[in-house]
Amino acid sequence: MRRGAYQPIKNIDVPLPFHTYCSLTFSPDSQLLANVSSNGNTITVWETRNFTLRYELDVTGDLITKIVIAPNGKDLVLLTTTSKVKIYRLGCDS
Repeated sequence: MRRGAYQPIKNIDVPLPFHTYCSLTFSPDSQLLANVSSNGNTITVWETRNFTLRYELDVTGDLITKIVIAPNGKDLVLLTTTSKVKIYRLGCDS
């Protein structure tokens, strides 16, 4: 492969529920893909095997600018527009 060339490996052709996104992140094991909607307060987490919706979080009251899945693969780490860090654990029952 020549320098500067790239090879696409996968297109995600499943329409996500919002029009645009401001942040995307994969889990360390690549099994989950999390994103923040352009309104900044809805987070969706998808299984990458078949791109089915696994979690949807409404964090109204906080505007999220960045999202990261922690190395443990269970925690969503969110950075807000007011420079606060919020952490949510995935898969916990209420």
